[in-house]
Amino acid sequence: MQVDIRAGNIKIKYLRKQINLWKMKGGKMQGVEILNKIAETEKVSSTIYNVLVVICIMLMVITVAFAIVGFITDRDFIMGISVILLILSWICGVVLAVLDSYPQEKPTGEYIYQVTISDEVKMNDFNNKYEIIKKDGKLYTVKERTK
Repeated sequence: MQVDIRAGNIKIKYLRKQINLWKMKGGKMQGVEILNKIAETEKVSSTIYNVLVVICIMLMVITVAFAIVGFITDRDFIMGISVILLILSWICGVVLAVLDSYPQEKPTGEYIYQVTISDEVKMNDFNNKYEIIKKDGKLYTVKERTK
C-alpha cells in the first residue's frame, strides 16, 4: 500500500470506507460506512422442551382424574397418589419455565447493519437497496431488501 505522508490520514480513512462498503453484500453504495454487523437469528423449538410439555399436560390430566376418583371413592391412598402427581406436575412446570427462559437460536444467514450515511448518498437509492429498521440520530440500523 502506498502512503503519501502529506495526505496519509485522508487516504487511510478513504480506504477504510471502501473496505466497509465491500463488507455488505453487493456493497457498491458510496457514502455508507458500516459500524457494526449483526447476524439475525430465529428461535428454534427444542425436542426436549416439546416432550416435557406433553408429559406435563399428561401429568395434570392424570392428577385431576386421580383427585376426582379419590373424592368419589373416599380413599386416602388414591388422594395420596394425586398429591404426588400434583407435585410432579409442578416440578415439570418449573423445568419448562427454566428451559423456556434459555431459548435456542440458529442463524438465518441474513445480517442487520448499523451504518452512518454521508450527505452524498441519495436516500431514494439507499431505500431501494436497504430497509431502515431504526434511526437514532445519524446512526441507522438497516437490513438488505430481499428481491
